[in-house]
Amino acid sequence: MGNRLLLVPVVLALLLGAFALRQSRSHAQATPKVSAACGADVTRWPSELGLDRTRDLTLCLLNEQRARRGLAPLRSESRLQLAAQRYVGEMVTRRFFDHVDPGGLDPQDRILMAGYPANNAWTGENLAYGTGPEGSPAEIVDHWMHSPGHKENILRATFTEIGIGVAFDVPKQEPPGTDPGATYSTSFGGPPTP
Repeated sequence: MGNRLLLVPVVLALLLGAFALRQSRSHAQATPKVSAACGADVTRWPSELGLDRTRDLTLCLLNEQRARRGLAPLRSESRLQLAAQRYVGEMVTRRFFDHVDPGGLDPQDRILMAGYPANNAWTGENLAYGTGPEGSPAEIVDHWMHSPGHKENILRATFTEIGIGVAFDVPKQEPPGTDPGATYSTSFGGPPTP
C-alpha cells in the first residue's frame, strides 16, 4: 500500500493536513534518513525510544527544518502538548483519523480546551501515523516536509510554540503481521493577534 495524503482546511484560514503513512512489505527494507544534528535515533521506532525521546527527536527534526530556512526554533509548550497527546490517544482508542473528532471538535477547540489562548492566537495541527520504519520521527517529518500543507505549518513564522503527542499504536486496523506503529499529532501555536 502507498502513502495516503489528506488535506483539510480549518481555522484561521490555515490549510491543515493529515496523512496516513502505511508501510508496504517492499518498503520495509528502505533506509530511513539520518539527521546529523539530531542523531541516528531519529530512525528508530517510537516504541523503542519511549515517549519523551520520540517527542524530543521530532522537535529537533522540525527545528532543523526551520533553521535551514532562517526561522526561529519552535519551543515546547505544555498546554499544546496536552492537546496533542490527548488527541492521539483519542484517535487510537476510537479508531479514527481526522482533524475533526466524531463529536465535531476541531484543532482550535482542542487547543482552547487544554488552556491555550486559541481564540485569539495562531494555531494549527499536523497529524500522521505510520507502521514499522515509516513510524519513526525521521520518516514522519520527511513526509510532512513533502506535503505542502504540512510543510507550510512547520515553516510558518507566526508559529513559535508546539506540543507533540505520540501514541504507540495506529488509529486504523492494520493487517496481521504489520510492524508496530505510531500516531503523531503536532499542535502549533503563536502569539495572539491584536
